[in-house]
Amino acid sequence: MNKLILILFLLIPGYVQADESLVGENYKEDAAILKEELRKLRKDQDAETLDNQSGSYYNDISNSSITGETSGDIQYYDGSQWNRLAKGTTGQVLQTGTPPSWITLLGDWVDKSSSYGNQQAATDGFVAGVSPFGNTLQLFTDAGNPATVKRGQAAGGQSCGVLVKKSDYWKVTVDGGSPSVYWIPLGN
Repeated sequence: MNKLILILFLLIPGYVQADESLVGENYKEDAAILKEELRKLRKDQDAETLDNQSGSYYNDISNSSITGETSGDIQYYDGSQWNRLAKGTTGQVLQTGTPPSWITLLGDWVDKSSSYGNQQAATDGFVAGVSPFGNTLQLFTDAGNPATVKRGQAAGGQSCGVLVKKSDYWKVTVDGGSPSVYWIPLGN
Protein backbone atom coordinates (compact mmCIF):
# COMPACT_ATOMS: atom_id res chain seq x y z
CA MET A 1 0.00 0.00 0.00
CA ASN A 2 2.83 2.38 0.86
CA LYS A 3 4.47 1.89 -2.56
CA LEU A 4 1.12 2.41 -4.34
CA ILE A 5 0.65 5.75 -2.60
CA LEU A 6 4.22 6.71 -3.44
CA ILE A 7 3.78 5.72 -7.09
CA LEU A 8 0.59 7.77 -7.33
CA PHE A 9 2.39 10.68 -5.68
CA LEU A 10 5.23 10.44 -8.22
CA LEU A 11 3.00 9.97 -11.25
CA ILE A 12 0.23 12.38 -10.39
CA PRO A 13 1.68 15.16 -8.24
CA GLY A 14 -0.97 17.53 -6.94
CA TYR A 15 -3.74 14.93 -7.01
CA VAL A 16 -2.41 12.77 -4.21
CA GLN A 17 -1.43 14.30 -0.90
CA ALA A 18 1.53 12.37 0.50
CA ASP A 19 1.73 11.87 4.23
CA GLU A 20 5.15 10.66 5.35
CA SER A 21 3.53 8.68 8.17
CA LEU A 22 1.76 6.57 5.51
CA VAL A 23 4.89 5.83 3.50
CA GLY A 24 7.29 5.25 6.38
CA GLU A 25 10.63 6.61 7.45
CA ASN A 26 12.42 5.67 4.24
CA TYR A 27 10.28 7.95 2.09
CA LYS A 28 13.17 9.61 0.23
CA GLU A 29 14.96 6.30 -0.32
CA ASP A 30 11.74 4.62 -1.53
CA ALA A 31 11.07 7.55 -3.84
CA ALA A 32 14.55 7.33 -5.36
CA ILE A 33 14.21 3.57 -5.87
CA LEU A 34 10.80 3.93 -7.50
CA LYS A 35 11.98 6.75 -9.75
CA GLU A 36 14.83 4.51 -10.92
CA GLU A 37 12.40 1.64 -11.51
CA LEU A 38 10.12 3.92 -13.53
CA ARG A 39 13.10 5.19 -15.56
CA LYS A 40 14.11 1.58 -16.35
CA LEU A 41 10.52 0.73 -17.25
CA ARG A 42 10.35 3.66 -19.70
CA LYS A 43 13.65 2.57 -21.27
CA ASP A 44 12.39 -0.98 -21.62
CA GLN A 45 9.19 0.23 -23.28
CA ASP A 46 11.19 2.47 -25.64
CA ALA A 47 13.44 -0.44 -26.49
CA GLU A 48 10.47 -2.62 -27.44
CA THR A 49 9.55 -0.09 -30.11
CA LEU A 50 13.14 -0.15 -31.40
CA ASP A 51 13.44 -3.77 -32.55
CA ASN A 52 13.00 -5.21 -29.05
CA GLN A 53 16.59 -4.42 -27.99
CA SER A 54 17.31 -3.93 -24.32
CA GLY A 55 17.02 -0.35 -23.14
CA SER A 56 20.74 -0.13 -22.42
CA TYR A 57 21.59 -1.10 -26.03
CA TYR A 58 20.44 2.26 -27.40
CA ASN A 59 21.90 4.26 -24.55
CA ASP A 60 25.36 2.85 -25.27
CA ILE A 61 26.48 4.53 -28.49
CA SER A 62 29.50 2.20 -28.53
CA ASN A 63 27.14 -0.47 -29.90
CA SER A 64 27.40 1.28 -33.26
CA SER A 65 29.83 -0.05 -35.83
CA ILE A 66 30.99 3.37 -37.01
CA THR A 67 34.69 3.80 -37.71
CA GLY A 68 36.88 6.70 -38.74
CA GLU A 69 35.41 9.22 -36.34
CA THR A 70 37.11 12.59 -36.03
CA SER A 71 36.52 15.50 -33.70
CA GLY A 72 33.29 17.31 -34.58
CA ASP A 73 31.57 14.35 -36.27
CA ILE A 74 27.93 13.63 -35.47
CA GLN A 75 26.19 10.29 -35.13
CA TYR A 76 22.54 9.93 -36.08
CA TYR A 77 20.11 7.02 -36.01
CA ASP A 78 18.29 6.32 -39.29
CA GLY A 79 15.72 3.96 -37.81
CA SER A 80 17.79 0.81 -38.12
CA GLN A 81 21.40 1.72 -37.40
CA TRP A 82 23.75 4.45 -36.25
CA ASN A 83 25.55 6.42 -38.96
CA ARG A 84 28.42 8.88 -38.98
CA LEU A 85 28.03 12.36 -40.45
CA ALA A 86 31.44 13.95 -40.93
CA LYS A 87 31.74 17.44 -39.52
CA GLY A 88 30.90 20.27 -41.86
CA THR A 89 33.18 23.04 -43.01
CA THR A 90 33.40 26.60 -41.74
CA GLY A 91 30.19 28.48 -42.51
CA GLN A 92 28.00 25.40 -42.91
CA VAL A 93 24.96 24.62 -40.76
CA LEU A 94 23.22 21.34 -40.06
CA GLN A 95 20.02 20.77 -42.02
CA THR A 96 17.54 18.29 -40.58
CA GLY A 97 16.23 15.50 -42.71
CA THR A 98 16.84 11.83 -43.37
CA PRO A 99 19.74 11.83 -43.49
CA PRO A 100 20.76 15.15 -41.94
CA SER A 101 23.24 17.11 -44.03
CA TRP A 102 25.50 20.14 -43.92
CA ILE A 103 24.58 23.14 -46.07
CA THR A 104 26.25 26.42 -46.79
CA LEU A 105 23.87 29.27 -46.05
CA LEU A 106 25.70 31.84 -48.09
CA GLY A 107 27.99 31.30 -51.02
CA ASP A 108 30.39 33.89 -52.36
CA TRP A 109 29.28 37.01 -54.20
CA VAL A 110 29.57 36.56 -57.98
CA ASP A 111 30.04 39.61 -60.21
CA LYS A 112 27.40 39.35 -62.96
CA SER A 113 27.99 42.86 -64.35
CA SER A 114 28.88 41.44 -67.76
CA SER A 115 26.16 38.76 -67.88
CA TYR A 116 22.95 40.01 -66.28
CA GLY A 117 20.52 39.00 -69.00
CA ASN A 118 18.00 36.23 -68.39
CA GLN A 119 19.55 33.66 -65.98
CA GLN A 120 18.14 30.56 -64.29
CA ALA A 121 18.97 30.22 -60.60
CA ALA A 122 20.70 26.93 -59.74
CA THR A 123 20.00 27.59 -56.04
CA ASP A 124 17.92 30.00 -54.02
CA GLY A 125 19.77 33.29 -54.04
CA PHE A 126 19.83 37.04 -54.01
CA VAL A 127 20.54 39.35 -56.94
CA ALA A 128 21.54 42.97 -56.36
CA GLY A 129 22.04 45.73 -58.86
CA VAL A 130 23.41 49.29 -58.76
CA SER A 131 22.02 51.66 -61.36
CA PRO A 132 24.45 53.82 -63.34
CA PHE A 133 24.08 57.56 -62.63
CA GLY A 134 21.40 59.11 -64.83
CA ASN A 135 19.85 55.73 -65.69
CA THR A 136 17.22 53.34 -64.33
CA LEU A 137 17.82 49.70 -63.46
CA GLN A 138 15.02 47.13 -63.16
CA LEU A 139 15.16 43.63 -61.64
CA PHE A 140 12.80 40.91 -62.86
CA THR A 141 12.28 37.41 -61.48
CA ASP A 142 9.67 34.67 -61.87
CA ALA A 143 9.28 31.12 -63.20
CA GLY A 144 8.94 32.30 -66.80
CA ASN A 145 11.70 32.18 -69.36
CA PRO A 146 12.43 35.06 -69.72
CA ALA A 147 11.49 36.59 -66.36
CA THR A 148 8.83 39.30 -66.79
CA VAL A 149 7.66 40.24 -63.28
CA LYS A 150 9.40 43.41 -62.07
CA ARG A 151 10.47 42.99 -58.42
CA GLY A 152 12.77 45.99 -57.98
CA GLN A 153 13.91 49.26 -59.51
CA ALA A 154 16.68 51.77 -58.82
CA ALA A 155 17.73 55.02 -60.46
CA GLY A 156 20.68 57.41 -60.40
CA GLY A 157 23.35 55.36 -58.60
CA GLN A 158 20.91 53.68 -56.22
CA SER A 159 20.72 49.96 -55.62
CA CYS A 160 18.04 47.34 -55.16
CA GLY A 161 17.99 43.61 -54.64
CA VAL A 162 15.55 40.72 -54.76
CA LEU A 163 15.41 37.12 -53.61
CA VAL A 164 15.24 34.49 -56.33
CA LYS A 165 13.87 30.97 -55.88
CA LYS A 166 15.81 27.97 -57.14
CA SER A 167 14.93 27.21 -60.80
CA ASP A 168 13.29 30.63 -61.30
CA TYR A 169 14.69 33.06 -63.85
CA TRP A 170 16.03 36.52 -63.18
CA LYS A 171 17.31 39.38 -65.31
CA VAL A 172 18.38 42.98 -65.02
CA THR A 173 17.59 45.70 -67.53
CA VAL A 174 18.99 49.22 -67.67
CA ASP A 175 18.03 52.12 -69.94
CA GLY A 176 21.64 53.15 -70.48
CA GLY A 177 25.12 52.79 -69.05
CA SER A 178 26.64 49.77 -67.39
CA PRO A 179 25.12 48.55 -64.11
CA SER A 180 26.90 46.67 -61.35
CA VAL A 181 25.10 43.36 -60.80
CA TYR A 182 25.91 40.71 -58.17
CA TRP A 183 24.54 37.27 -57.31
CA ILE A 184 24.91 35.38 -54.02
CA PRO A 185 23.64 31.81 -53.65
CA LEU A 186 21.70 30.85 -50.53
CA GLY A 187 22.04 27.23 -49.49
CA ASN A 188 23.18 24.58 -51.89
